[in-house]
Amino acid sequence: MTAEEFEQQFSDFYIDFGYKADGNLPDSINVKQFFESENLVTQLDNLDTVIREHTQQESYYVVLTWRTLTVGTYACTESEYQNQIVPQEVILAVQNYQPPKFN
Repeated sequence: MTAEEFEQQFSDFYIDFGYKADGNLPDSINVKQFFESENLVTQLDNLDTVIREHTQQESYYVVLTWRTLTVGTYACTESEYQNQIVPQEVILAVQNYQPPKFN
């Protein structure tokens, strides 16, 4: 199920895909130079590329939200992340979710 299909089928639930890297870059890379350019957007894209090339450990995840409350964060594969495919674990979490009762 794609992210778009998920949000159509499960109203009030939203998902965001995320990526996390260990952030350890070699000393030879001067991060400051990426922020000194007039075209900051391009330079941030370049920095993202450098980080991805040098990362030692990376992980992908999906954040599940009900209305404005975070339900949980779930691991996903790189393929699911790139193709915006919702992991089965997230679908099960939605099906079993019990919204809080406000008095």
